[in-house]
Amino acid sequence: MASNPTPSASDSETPIAPWLPDALKFIFSWIVLMPVAVIVSGKLLSQRFNVNSSDGDLFKIPIPGLFIIGAKNSEVVLGFTGFLATLFLLSAVAGHVIYRLFKYQFGVDPGQFDSLCIFSSFATVLWTAALFVLTAGKSSPLQAVHQEHERLIQSIAEANKPR
Repeated sequence: MASNPTPSASDSETPIAPWLPDALKFIFSWIVLMPVAVIVSGKLLSQRFNVNSSDGDLFKIPIPGLFIIGAKNSEVVLGFTGFLATLFLLSAVAGHVIYRLFKYQFGVDPGQFDSLCIFSSFATVLWTAALFVLTAGKSSPLQAVHQEHERLIQSIAEANKPR
């Protein structure tokens, strides 16, 4: 009985590192998807809410060859706040359900926490976009106060000008 000297396809396959799938899940959910959601939702929310934040807050994702997306100042604060609030609420209310949705409906098992991050990223962008669309054309509640404040400052400045 002679053995077959020709290697089979399975013999020539290079085994993947056992940590690679976990690393890819982490990169996709926490390094790409969550930051994009934070930036997009922060940009949408900052159009509707005026939050004072320190200058210099910057959150930027450069993906070479594809795009560079970034948020600054109140966009960063609002984006992270929106994402973290969404993550907490969804985790508390439907964490196990969301994990099962990914595992059984989508056929992927990124793990429960990564599933929550992915789902929260999409949910944050969806609810901030809905809020943005639903409030289009309406001024923010503080806009009238801000305009009155600016008008008062101008009138005081005009009254105190040397003549």
